[in-house]
Amino acid sequence: MNRPTRYFLLAAVAGVACQAQTQINLQTQSKNNNFSGFSSTTPFTVGTVLPSTCSVGQAFFKSNSTAGANWYACVAPNTWAVQSGGSSSGSGGGGGAISSSQITDFDPQETSGSIITIAPGVYRLGTASYAYTGSTTFTLMQYPITSVSQGSQATLTLSGNWTNGSLHSGDTIFINGATGTGCAGLNALQTIVNSPAQNQVTINWNSSSCAYTANSGSLGANPNAAGLGYLYGDYAGNLTLDMPASVGLIVVGAGAIVPITIQESTPGFATGSVPIATVAIGTSGNGNWSTLTDARAFMSTDSMVAGAGMTINEAGGVWTVGIDRSLVPELGAGNTWTGTNDFSAAASTAPMKVTGSAPQSCIVGQFYFSAPHTYACTAANTWTQVDGGSTSTIASGSATLGSSAIASGSCASAVTVSAPGVATTDTIQFTPNADITAVTGYAPVATGGLAIYPYPTSNNVNFKVCNPTGSSITPGVIALNWRVVR
Repeated sequence: MNRPTRYFLLAAVAGVACQAQTQINLQTQSKNNNFSGFSSTTPFTVGTVLPSTCSVGQAFFKSNSTAGANWYACVAPNTWAVQSGGSSSGSGGGGGAISSSQITDFDPQETSGSIITIAPGVYRLGTASYAYTGSTTFTLMQYPITSVSQGSQATLTLSGNWTNGSLHSGDTIFINGATGTGCAGLNALQTIVNSPAQNQVTINWNSSSCAYTANSGSLGANPNAAGLGYLYGDYAGNLTLDMPASVGLIVVGAGAIVPITIQESTPGFATGSVPIATVAIGTSGNGNWSTLTDARAFMSTDSMVAGAGMTINEAGGVWTVGIDRSLVPELGAGNTWTGTNDFSAAASTAPMKVTGSAPQSCIVGQFYFSAPHTYACTAANTWTQVDGGSTSTIASGSATLGSSAIASGSCASAVTVSAPGVATTDTIQFTPNADITAVTGYAPVATGGLAIYPYPTSNNVNFKVCNPTGSSITPGVIALNWRVVR
């Protein structure tokens, strides 16, 4: 073969080789690979949504994540975690997290249009720490409705069992797609009354005239779904999704620690909670997770400022709010009033103790009220009436005096009548209840007559009849009206 022919064959072979390049398996057909001379490499799968399944060691570049937090690794079967690298060094050096979105604890990801995945993590409220060692998911569910009972309230039988914790009495759930004569009103936001069985729910809708077409409608499907859900860790350690009641979607939470889903007319991050993310709700698929926004904060704080008359103290992350006892009086405590205190605008005041009897002890300056008088402590343990007002009746009644003979110079036994409230310092006023000038012993005669002596004892009034004459007298019966005033 001459030289031109050899050149032609070599060129032909080279041309064939260029047209049919061989794909090389780097794992089995090469070793000690060095790509430093390549103009570029793309070693990871690139996308905006993490794959729903993965094997340990796989990697993924999430192009829509915050710069520096795009690289994810499969750390456990079907579990992705952002890779923040080692500790940082200097200004922006190293591979450490440079923003809250690069922190792996509770990293929120929209795994698909129906699934949100929250990475493991630990959060702290006060002195309590709450650890989630596995991922937590929130999944939108729709249940085909196989049949609808007829009645004042409709019982829906579903094609499968609803998940515990996903439906509650009082929840509002949207129904869509239902057909059948008289069933148009079923396609709306409905309120759950109860759940007779795991595959049934009863709603507050009159279905008496509805002839439902089997499997035509779905529970938890809303073609106009729109709103914003809030993901957070609550004060009791529960990962919680707060959903707008108006969207009527069903969310199933799952994880080693089952999360909570609630509905509110105006959802938001609960007071004292740890925000994780917000999620916009869209119409695709009759309700889907549209846009997830990371709400975690690497550094945050709450401040409390004591207002007038208040105190705030912190110990171990626990804040105690109280009153400033130097400014605010306490019920049941000894309070010392200073300065000028104006009660003129008060509807009523009760500035002193009200009691039926004087307290046993007092200090100078104290007061008490015993209707209708006011008393002041004018000396230690000494009460003095200070109002100078009119007297009041303490007790009153009647007493019938005896009719046994009374010897000369002696007295009959005292007649005692109960008189609650009477003290030994009181004075008794009395008068006969009829004319006694004709009654034996009390008639005005020259030889003289009987004398009546009243005196008080504690809670009693007493009357003694005495004979100061020179002979025995057997008196007639008389009755007295008496009164004690103070």
